[in-house]
Amino acid sequence: MAFRMYADDNHGWLFTTKHWESTEFLANGQKVRNVYARYLGDADSDKIIKLRNCPSASKNTSVTQLKSENRYGYSMDWPNVKASKGYQAAEADSYGGASYRLDRISKPAEFLLLVDTDGSRFSAKSSELKGMVSSILERHSGGVNILWADQHVTLVSFDSIAAQSALSDDQNTWFQAN
Repeated sequence: MAFRMYADDNHGWLFTTKHWESTEFLANGQKVRNVYARYLGDADSDKIIKLRNCPSASKNTSVTQLKSENRYGYSMDWPNVKASKGYQAAEADSYGGASYRLDRISKPAEFLLLVDTDGSRFSAKSSELKGMVSSILERHSGGVNILWADQHVTLVSFDSIAAQSALSDDQNTWFQAN
């Protein structure tokens, strides 16, 4: 819900994909606080750490260890945007991630917002999706949890992920932001 509320307050825009999971980060020598923390009851560092990790992935790991290893179990979508030659990966923003408008996604029930991943990446690109989720399939009986842009969550099978990853960017609605 924090993504939706932030977008509603910011003309449809989501914050950069690179730092959605950070409690704070440096940009141009200045500290920037997580913009979503405000929508999470002014969440502190420990709460954000817990939210960005799947409970089944972190049940045997302390918050301190998750912080020190900078681990997180969900990755945010790095979308494809419409260009003159079809869909292409969004260009990096000034924070090193991608920013896009949630309100311009034509098929929000088919657009991947967050995906349960192996904890080593901050964003999910369509060509990398299979590799990002293959190592966690045993956690959820052969599937991964996905939060879609319309805010519903489903368990998606690896076969579906493999099929979607094989599609061209023009066909891959999971990653088409506009």
